[in-house]
Amino acid sequence: MAEPSSPNSTASDPKRVPPDGAGAVVSGKPVRLIVWGVLSIAFLGYLAFGTVGARIWRFGQLQIESRSIASTWRVQGRNLPDVSHQWLIESVFYGAIGVFVVCTIVGMRLLLAESTDDRARVGNDHS
Repeated sequence: MAEPSSPNSTASDPKRVPPDGAGAVVSGKPVRLIVWGVLSIAFLGYLAFGTVGARIWRFGQLQIESRSIASTWRVQGRNLPDVSHQWLIESVFYGAIGVFVVCTIVGMRLLLAESTDDRARVGNDHS
């Protein structure tokens, strides 16, 4: 008969973590990290090689063409308003694109992150 406080008994204490990191695979942390990595690479690949429909007026007619996202950003960066400190407005434009990309990747990570608090377990604990 095993005592409830024995080192190998995890059934009596639901908050006890199995030794040697065996609970890490069960909790899904590596799976979430892999999913985040794949999503981040796919997002960066889409930004580098993906296309969007561009509506362009030529000779008084609207034409819809498929343009890459990177080339669209380059065209928009070249067509910024002319001001006395052009480097400043270009820096803000490309900085905003960088912030958008970084925040999207960090946001995906936070969406896939596991909650570290025990509020979900406390609400389900009826003992």
